[in-house]
Order: sequence, then C-alpha cells, then structure tokens
Amino acid sequence: MLLAVLGIGAAFAGGYFLGHGSESSESGVSTAPAAFLQRQPSSERHSFAVSYMADGQLLDNESVAAGGVLRGTDKTPEGRSILRWLDENGREADPAKMRAYTDMRFTAVTGPALSAESGYFPNTEEFFLPESALTRLDFAEIFYALLEKKPEEAEPLRDTESAEAAALVSAGLMSAPNGVFSPAEEITEQSLSELLRPFFPTERIDNALASVAGYGSETVTRAEAAVVFNALLGLEGERECYLPDIEPGYWCERDVKLAARGSREKLGEGFVNLQGYLYSIDQNGYALKNGFIGSLRFDQNGRYTSGNYELDDMVAKVLVENVDFSADREEMLRTMYDYTRDHYTYLRRNYYQTSDIGWCLKEAYTMYSTGKGNCYCYASAFWAAARQLGFDALCVSGTIGSEHSPHGWVTISMDGDHYVFDVEIEMAYHRDGMEYVDNFKMQHEQAVIRWLYVELYKYDQILPMERQYGFTQQ
Repeated sequence: MLLAVLGIGAAFAGGYFLGHGSESSESGVSTAPAAFLQRQPSSERHSFAVSYMADGQLLDNESVAAGGVLRGTDKTPEGRSILRWLDENGREADPAKMRAYTDMRFTAVTGPALSAESGYFPNTEEFFLPESALTRLDFAEIFYALLEKKPEEAEPLRDTESAEAAALVSAGLMSAPNGVFSPAEEITEQSLSELLRPFFPTERIDNALASVAGYGSETVTRAEAAVVFNALLGLEGERECYLPDIEPGYWCERDVKLAARGSREKLGEGFVNLQGYLYSIDQNGYALKNGFIGSLRFDQNGRYTSGNYELDDMVAKVLVENVDFSADREEMLRTMYDYTRDHYTYLRRNYYQTSDIGWCLKEAYTMYSTGKGNCYCYASAFWAAARQLGFDALCVSGTIGSEHSPHGWVTISMDGDHYVFDVEIEMAYHRDGMEYVDNFKMQHEQAVIRWLYVELYKYDQILPMERQYGFTQQ
C-alpha cells in the first residue's frame, strides 16, 4: 500500500496522471480524461481542451499542450461559412494565432456559403455602367446570385419589387426598417464594409477595400465594386467578355470582365438605343464616353444624358413601352411625336417670357411626371424623347400668329435641312376635329410663313433656367 501511494505521488510530481484509464503521448503530453484534467489547477496541467462551436453545435475540438499554438479548425457547418471567431468574452479572436494556457471555447459567427464563379454582376443589355454608383439594389442582386443556398420566398418590401432584396432582408443579410429598402441608395466605402460583414471575415473585407479606399464617405462605383468582390471571392485569371462600355485598357478591365454577367455580339458603328437609353458606338464597337455629338452629351458610362438622370429614366421607360427600335429612326421619331400629341393633357400654366431660355429640362420633367402642361411642356416632352433617340433637337422660345402669342416649339436639322415640329398646335387642332393638320417635320421656311413664327431664342437647353423671375400670366 505504501508503494502504491508513493507511486501516485511520483505521478503527481510529474504534473500528470499515468494511472488506470490514462495514456501518455510520445511528446509527454497527457491525454488523461478531461474530467480529471479539469480538476487540476492550470499551472499543473500539461494540456488543455479547446472546443469550437458553430450555430449551437460542437463543430470540432482539440487538445493542445500547455503553451502550444492552437491548430484551429477548417471545418464548417453544412451550407455555411465561418466569418469570425469569438472568445468566451464575446471578443473577436483568431484561434490559430493563440497559445493554450487554459481550457478554451470559441464560438463561430457564420455566414451563408457563397459560390466563387465569374459572371455574378448584373448588367443592363450587356452595358456594365462602370462609373455609376453601386446601389443597394445592385448589392442585393449580386449577393443573391452568389448564394449557394437561396433564401426562401419572403414578404415583399414596400419600395421595391425585387424578390432578391426581399429574400436577403428575410434572411437577415440586409436591413429594411419598416419594410423600406431604399433600393436606389448609393453605397459608400463605409456602408459597403458594413454590408459585407454578414458574408466575409473582417480582415478579408479590410484587405479587399484597401485597393479602392478613399475617405470612407466616397461612393463606390460599380467598377470598384467588381475589384472588391473579386478579391473577396478569390477570383483570378482572364475571361473573354465584350462589354461596349469597357474599352481595351480600361483601368480594371480584367476585374469587370470576370464579374460581368453575360456578353453580347459586338455592336455596329453609330447610334444604338438599348432599353430606351442612347449610346454612340465607334468603329471598334465601344461607346463614346465624356463627349458630345452636336449638343448631345454622353456621360462617363457612354450613355446619353439630358443632364437630369431621373428625366432620362422616365423617357427611357416611355420609349421602351411605345417604340419599335428595329424601325427606321425617323419612324421612331414620328411615334414619339404622335405619343406626345395624344397622350398628354393641355393645362394652362404660367408662360415664360418670350426670350427666356433653360426651360426645357424643367418642363419636360413636368410633363413626364404629371402628364399635363402647356405648349412649353409639349415641346419639351418631345424634345427630350427626340434627343434620346439620337436627334439633335433644340427648343425654341418665341411667338406664334399675328398676335405674337408666347410659344415654344422644337427644331431639328436633318439631312442638311432645317425642320420645325410643333406638337402642341397639332394637338389643339386634332382636339377640335381638324385631324388633317400635320406639324411633324415642317420645312422651316414654310412653317414660318404658315404659322407666323418669330424665333427669339434657340438653345440646346442643357442647362437649367438661371433666372428665377421670367414668368408672366397668360
């Protein structure tokens, strides 16, 4: 009995138990039952138990020699990814960089498993719009496409019909307070970092954003987003993809082509209208950017703009719903002339002074948003549609008739000739049963003689009205 007691004492002196039911590894680290090890003071133990929890379940465990570096775990729950580990105090930790001096327990913050395949970034008619701001709706569509397991159907949101956005909100991956998603809200570097947290580890997000980082409040463009998302997904290599607004040598051409969804046949030279938006394509198949053709302005993405993007969107919607884009361009122009004549309602409003300029943008917006207006509104609505179809239309401020009544109309130079378009006067005659009146594409000289036009100011109307007084009652 005395020898047995002495034997036990010797075993304790070594710091670990070698009796019944225990083993010793070749390294001398005890693999004794955990219940016994936990009864020993940490200073007397030679190994510690480390557990890894995820989604309320034990994911993995390991036994680590005292002072030894944790192995960590590469196991993940089915259909999920590990975003970050939290220690027992809820602080973010990296187990693979820690040493064991006590039993330890880590809990995973998990996210949805994502696919890492190219072609996840939505684009319109194969135009990427690289310099446009990334919006919350863009983000929702992108990450819904990347999810390996799609969320179940969800209740619709109040301000968007996007099923992708609703699904991400339902899954807790994006927010929509009181059902308001704000789909058009532009994403800044700071807000992008927050949006990415349910999908990627913090360190990876910071590293990916470093390539496009500015001041945090800067808006992230779609091209910059492609760079960030490719880095997060680990996408590399080259991908053949024709995008009319990504010319060879574009600063992140490789990243955009990896990200872009789909491609198309190369476009021919000249004007092309896609989904109601106008582009000017050069002989190599790429869109003119930051330039003018006549007074038609093409923005940083190669898309024509009146200067008011909301107006451009409204015009595009009307064009898509009413125009056959396979038709001759003059046929398209006639369609929109007739649409403007028949679709809107005359409403007597304040008239501009006959020399005022800069009213086209304002009155076009008024007509497309309210459906009612006077001659300036009719002229402006047709002006906006004509320009978005590729005609260098100009609004004219002047008078009409022997009484020199204030009036507004449109002129377009076509095939070397100058033509007048007066949709509001034609509307008035048709309304009164005189449908034989046709004021579409009138020869300039004949129109002046017939209607007694006096042109006091003709302008491309790109800039909004600068003067705030210039209104008189009619």
